[in-house]
Amino acid sequence: MKNLKLISCILLLTTFVCKADFPFLSIEQRTDNATLIVTGKIVSIESIKMSDELHPRKVAIVKINNLEKGKIESEFLLVNIGFSWPNNLKSSQDMNLKLYDEGKWLLNKDKSGLFILTSPDNFIKRVN
Repeated sequence: MKNLKLISCILLLTTFVCKADFPFLSIEQRTDNATLIVTGKIVSIESIKMSDELHPRKVAIVKINNLEKGKIESEFLLVNIGFSWPNNLKSSQDMNLKLYDEGKWLLNKDKSGLFILTSPDNFIKRVN
């Protein structure tokens, strides 16, 4: 009986933490929060070492097809999609994006000056 109570508490806590950890925002809220919204395609994925970081960042180079919100002077964007971890390890902060993925990007800038997706839901993949 004691173990059953413990398991119940762990399941309840895990459910609460998982829901609290991932913000569920509507598309309208995510659109309002984004400083830049574009449609575009990943044309390259590169590793870029920032001076103050231990591991290089994985950066998607996105060719802009259409600007929907914000200002940008270039036809390409640098979007931080995670880190280049040793042995191709993954982290919960890494975005699961691949070369030639295309869609709508709801972006903000991070402290390094790169654009970021604040949630995996902020990339809306185009379905052919």
